[in-house]
Amino acid sequence: MQGCATISCVEKRNRQLPLLILLLVAFFIFFLSQSGIFAPIRSLFEAMIVPLENIYGFSVLVRKNTFTSRTERLAAEIELLSEKLVDQNELLKENAALKDQFQTTSVHNPLLVPAKVVGVEGFLPGSSSIESMVINKGASEGIKKGQAVIVGKSVIGIIREVSARLARVQLVTSKDSSIPATVSSENQGVLGIVRGTGGGGMVLDNVLLSETLNVGDIVVSKGDLTMQKEGFLPHLILGRVESVNKQFSQLFQTANLKSLVDVSRLSIVFVVLGWE
Repeated sequence: MQGCATISCVEKRNRQLPLLILLLVAFFIFFLSQSGIFAPIRSLFEAMIVPLENIYGFSVLVRKNTFTSRTERLAAEIELLSEKLVDQNELLKENAALKDQFQTTSVHNPLLVPAKVVGVEGFLPGSSSIESMVINKGASEGIKKGQAVIVGKSVIGIIREVSARLARVQLVTSKDSSIPATVSSENQGVLGIVRGTGGGGMVLDNVLLSETLNVGDIVVSKGDLTMQKEGFLPHLILGRVESVNKQFSQLFQTANLKSLVDVSRLSIVFVVLGWE
């Protein structure tokens, strides 16, 4: 087989040699990029390769966006899927909460606005209880001071502070909370005031000694709505009687209550804007 001695053959070899070098450099760069040690010398190699690419019209695909390893791409995909899973779970929670709320709330057909709990002030799990929470709806959504906040038929609290996009909810268990109440049991007509004691507790106070209270009785709101649509609708659940404190030397008896809702687990609540 004869060697190539013509000028065209020599020129062809001369053009193939840089291309071969370019391919070798490309493979070298690829293996270095997989090992993670290429970053410090990336710019140097790119500066060497760009003129060759311009000459041959051939890209060896070693630009910055190709240096992501398969592991890095997989990690990015996993992160994206995890974010989508979190979003989907949040959406399922919201849908379930909305469905449950509108199936259970029928008292006077309240006009409700769902809101996410975005803050619990001063709460440390295991060492303190929630006294107030911040929700992601405010004046721009029609939220006003004095509106009730509920979940299902249970009272959570009342709006005490409002900004354009946020509102602070004072919980029914707060020391500053007091709500006219009655007992929803065979002892209809028992009246009192449900006061928050702080620390997640409530007490039914100002109940006449002659009235009958039983452990397990459900205490509900008496209803104290104003013409400005502030306050609580009647028959919203405040809590269950855990114990009764009755002393015949006193004019009134009291009862310790427990809420039916664990507010520390709430992610969505409903603000009562009004009623139909």
